[in-house]
Amino acid sequence: MRYPEKMKEMISLAVRKSIFDAATELIREEGWPAFTTERIADRAGVSRGVLYNYFENKEDIARSIIRTSIELLSERIRAVAGDNSRSSADRLREMARINVEEFVSRRELHLVLMEHLPPPDRKKDNCARLHEQKYTAFTEVIREGVKNGEFADSFDVECAAMLLWGGIHEICLHSLFSNTEIDEKAIVEIFLRGIKK
Repeated sequence: MRYPEKMKEMISLAVRKSIFDAATELIREEGWPAFTTERIADRAGVSRGVLYNYFENKEDIARSIIRTSIELLSERIRAVAGDNSRSSADRLREMARINVEEFVSRRELHLVLMEHLPPPDRKKDNCARLHEQKYTAFTEVIREGVKNGEFADSFDVECAAMLLWGGIHEICLHSLFSNTEIDEKAIVEIFLRGIKK
């Protein structure tokens, strides 16, 4: 019996999602030492051979988890950035909150992956492009704030966006390694005081 192409595609997506979900749960619950292709395949209810049809190795699966997380975060940030019904300052506050919320919700995952995952092959990995999209969203909101008079026009917009974006990332990393709470509001408010008219 031959399946129509659409059915094959649906099955393929379902299998990939099953592997992805099983891997995400496994690494969150049991950490890197338990994160093996055998354990992932068992949890997903597939053979290791099937798993290897979708992923090269456990590092590829881990990067897929990171990439998906960044894609979802990037979409959320761009949606807020495009909401022109809100002030630029309110959008920046919300974008920072969303970024920190995503980081905190996956704190254990980030820690495990930062400590164990080798650096990606930059040619294959689109995480850099996704990070650039988020940075660009911050830049555009600040630029709009300058244009509409909400922010002063006496600073370099791209430098300011990099400063805010870098500050948010640094408090997330500091929190990760020092196990402290994150107060993105303080960072954003200090930043906004510096650029408001």
